[in-house]
Amino acid sequence: MNHFTYNDLEQLLMTTKGYEPIRAKRAVYQTKNFLRSLIFSLLIAFILFWFHCLEEAVIAMIVLKLYRSNSGGIHVKNYLVCFFSSLLLVGAIIVITKLVPLTIQLEIILWLINLFLWYRYVPQGTAARPIRKMVEKKEMKFKFFIAMVLTFLIRFLWMEIYSMCLFSMLLILLLTTPMVYKIFKVQHDRI
Repeated sequence: MNHFTYNDLEQLLMTTKGYEPIRAKRAVYQTKNFLRSLIFSLLIAFILFWFHCLEEAVIAMIVLKLYRSNSGGIHVKNYLVCFFSSLLLVGAIIVITKLVPLTIQLEIILWLINLFLWYRYVPQGTAARPIRKMVEKKEMKFKFFIAMVLTFLIRFLWMEIYSMCLFSMLLILLLTTPMVYKIFKVQHDRI
């Protein structure tokens, strides 16, 4: 049986689409990440379905993806660690949202922390996935700010989703801090 590999995809992109080798590698890398993310999301949804949290899990994953794509942050190299970290993150957001009532005082504290972390650390790359271009950094910072504004507007429509968004934002922004980089022994791109 002949198996189609990522190397085959790279060659196919170069021969049929005329991609340069670097562009083909990037496209294959993005395809790999998309497929892994899709599989992880389906597995997490399946697991949390059995805990009667499917709707919350889907919302949490969408919100996390929105924030994560514009913040950067650590990336673990091991697929199993990545999966279980993602499962833990989604589960933690659901549990925190259900157990911690969002009072106005807590809301203000969360916003102050989130704004500080956003201003100080977003975007944050790794040595393996650096964010070098100033234009890209400014764009990511701006997009994250837009996500913050949208989160605030959600407050007036769906308080439960807003609460989930606010806690998700905090956890994602914590993944951009030097402390978390040290804990997971990941080198950030500012060194």
